[in-house]
Amino acid sequence: MTDVRMSGINTEACFQCQKCSAGCPVALHMDYKPHQVMQMLALGMYDRLLACRTIWVCASCYSV
Repeated sequence: MTDVRMSGINTEACFQCQKCSAGCPVALHMDYKPHQVMQMLALGMYDRLLACRTIWVCASCYSV
């Protein structure tokens, strides 16, 4: 279960529609697309996410 206390966002509410990835203005520069990040969070793959460059490229645009 994802800890909502860390970010205030329930990542388990994501149903993988991929709308976030489709609207992402910097997705072409990411090694993992936003929907993949959400899935990896749900699976507890924190070390892998922290090692990727996606989290540093994110423009925090909230595009959906």
